[in-house]
Amino acid sequence: MFHAMSSRTSRNSKRLPRNVVSALILSLLITVGVLASGPPAHAVTVRDAIVTTAQSQLGKTNCSPHSGYYNSCGIHWCANFARWVWSQAGVTPVTGLNSWAQSFKVYGFAHNTYHARSGYTPQPGDAVIFDWNPGQADDHPIDHVAIVTAVSGGKVYYTGGNQGSGAPTVTQVTAENMSLSSGYIDGYVSPANAGSDSGAPSDDSGPKAVPGFADVNGDGRSDLIAQNSTDTWVRLSNGAGYNAPAQWSNVAFYGSVANHVGDVNGDGRADLIAQNDYSVWVMTSTGNSFNAPTQWSAAHFGGAVADHVGDITGDGRADLIAQNGSSVWVMTSTGSSLNAPAQWSTSAFYGSVADHVGDITGDGRADLIAQNGSSVWVMTSTGSSLNAPAQWSTSAFYGSVADHVGDITGDGRADLIAQNGSSVWVMTSTGSSLNAPAQWSTGAFHGTIANHG
Repeated sequence: MFHAMSSRTSRNSKRLPRNVVSALILSLLITVGVLASGPPAHAVTVRDAIVTTAQSQLGKTNCSPHSGYYNSCGIHWCANFARWVWSQAGVTPVTGLNSWAQSFKVYGFAHNTYHARSGYTPQPGDAVIFDWNPGQADDHPIDHVAIVTAVSGGKVYYTGGNQGSGAPTVTQVTAENMSLSSGYIDGYVSPANAGSDSGAPSDDSGPKAVPGFADVNGDGRSDLIAQNSTDTWVRLSNGAGYNAPAQWSNVAFYGSVANHVGDVNGDGRADLIAQNDYSVWVMTSTGNSFNAPTQWSAAHFGGAVADHVGDITGDGRADLIAQNGSSVWVMTSTGSSLNAPAQWSTSAFYGSVADHVGDITGDGRADLIAQNGSSVWVMTSTGSSLNAPAQWSTSAFYGSVADHVGDITGDGRADLIAQNGSSVWVMTSTGSSLNAPAQWSTGAFHGTIANHG
């Protein structure tokens, strides 16, 4: 089964890819679709809102009365429920969260808000993350996530989606509890900038967003981009180092679903893309600044598994790709707007380790790549649709730190890269399959905040 999503127990929920597609979730949207900015909220208000929002959903499923939390009807949905709750409560930022439970742990490491079970007292509003097979090495260590609502009598009380027995379409949002010392609890993740229950205001000053990598000035070199809630800063690459930080925009600009970087107008310069549930806004690059935000789409668009940006048509312009459990939808770029969503695949397609977009065939069109613990499947692009899934590897291949896709050989074809704590392994692309894994590095190399590739 190319999506490799069989559950280990009835309690299992969506499992995370270790590399993370970026998402920034907030709830206060102004009518034009770009999120409003304002003074930081007090942490106790945010935490109270998280608990209230989670408990208001008790008894609901991911298919009724709506189409699911982030369109999650039909798939394991605990992570989508938890990130939806944080979003509705106004948490900021929520970079990196997606439909996989372990994305919360990765988020915690990225924002310095992960707490191991031992030695930490969870707070209402935290996410509690579970490993149903503690101490057992596997390619998806975090199996479930829920929202902490209270701590009392040596127990943690939590509300979560997809809990209990039954298929994901019938399980409900329920309230449960567990001993604080239970070995099934891996740890807790606090919302970034939410602080503690002391009521101290969160600190939203200065550049804090996870930087992106893209060529914003069109000189062929990747630059660093720091996107904050009220402005965007850039450090241009000069080929031997990075120039001093420069402010490229003083506009509040971020999306409720995801924030992307890609050349949507095809001028050779990367642009900023804010994806909301019912709109997409773009700040195009002039080469030394970003233009004011303009709305490129008013369509409802988002993937239950992941949201990607890539040139899937091969016309030199980045397109938006919404990957669901059993379909893929695309909004192609015209250079000044996005076309209406079109269905490019009806196949069930997602990986238990990671989901990537990259030109793995070398034909100039981005393809979809599903990475499982012991296989890799690919849906290649025709330019107007995606071909049926094809197996490109049967090798066990994944990194303990991160999994990447990129043209590491320089032959025009994207390769798979598994980054471990003390080694890097690569499966190079032949254009129609992946070669056996080869070790490219034996040195200890990994970052405590993020790892890129």
